[in-house]
Amino acid sequence: MKIIAEKVRMSKTRKNRKNSRHVFYESVTTNWSSTPKGRVHGTRNIVTIKNGKGQKIKQALNAQANVLETQKRKLKPVEIKSIVGGKFVPGLWRNCTLKNCMN
Repeated sequence: MKIIAEKVRMSKTRKNRKNSRHVFYESVTTNWSSTPKGRVHGTRNIVTIKNGKGQKIKQALNAQANVLETQKRKLKPVEIKSIVGGKFVPGLWRNCTLKNCMN
């Protein structure tokens, strides 16, 4: 996990407002496996954080890497802080379950 771009920008509307951090983070992980019958399938996990808002996406893939099913969830503020800080988040994908995936 690495931060792709990070900016610190001054607010031009009010002088007494503190600096706001704009962070862009994206992580894509793809896992492949096969069943005893020889059916190849995979999952793709995507985490995206942009300007303090984030989402996690889990996709089920077939053997040709076409998307069978997609599930999106918003990230909580605690998860965003720990991901940007480079810490491990236990149970991040616990509430994302796919029908077409055996994982």
